[in-house]
Amino acid sequence: MSASDELGGAEGLPPSISYGEALPEPADEVTEKARRSTAEALDALARDQITRVRQVLADTLKDVAHAPADVINLLARDSDIAVAGPVLEHSPVLTDEDLLRIITDVPADGGLDAISRRLGVGGDVADAIVAIEHVSAIAELLGNESAQIREQTLDTIIDRAPNHESWHEPLVKRPQLPPRGVTRLARFVADSLLDVLHRRQDLDDDTLSAVKEEVHRRLEGGGRSPPSVRSPSSWTRTPRSNWRAG
Repeated sequence: MSASDELGGAEGLPPSISYGEALPEPADEVTEKARRSTAEALDALARDQITRVRQVLADTLKDVAHAPADVINLLARDSDIAVAGPVLEHSPVLTDEDLLRIITDVPADGGLDAISRRLGVGGDVADAIVAIEHVSAIAELLGNESAQIREQTLDTIIDRAPNHESWHEPLVKRPQLPPRGVTRLARFVADSLLDVLHRRQDLDDDTLSAVKEEVHRRLEGGGRSPPSVRSPSSWTRTPRSNWRAG
């Protein structure tokens, strides 16, 4: 069943609205009056008391680049994550300024996680999420390879990471890590993740040596290490010409 069919059957919904035609691409033949009428109808649906109506509307508009900004922002601020989530995570209409205001105003529970999963999260938005110290949202942000996390912000996350195990794996697997960050991570991540660190192809020789030293320290202290890192002296490096991007 299509979104328009579901909405058409909802109580109190204007039967005249067809979602196949509700959001035409801007064109000369589409009058300003028609656009305004459509926007007003969508605004009414975004304010509907029935959660399912708002949810289906959000799913319908989440990828629509020319959806009315006022309607998208209204859905993004919905108190129900089933409504706000799809828009917060996917809508191209939301600007960084919109997202920063939503973060400041505290979105629905799960809303920060949804923002963290957006494609190409900007540096300012990432900074705002980290500043709030929302554990699960930061884990999502770290796992989002397209997120732009500044080195200073990454340093802040690493400072706090020993107390948040859910950050360790996505940190170790970040596409780009500064050498100092790798060295610091090696001091507290689990043995299995230490193995992941030493397998990275973007480590310089000094950083790899620091990771090796940490393995030696753990072995001498009686800690466990995975088989692949039990003998650091046996590690070999892939020639630099064959390194892939981290």
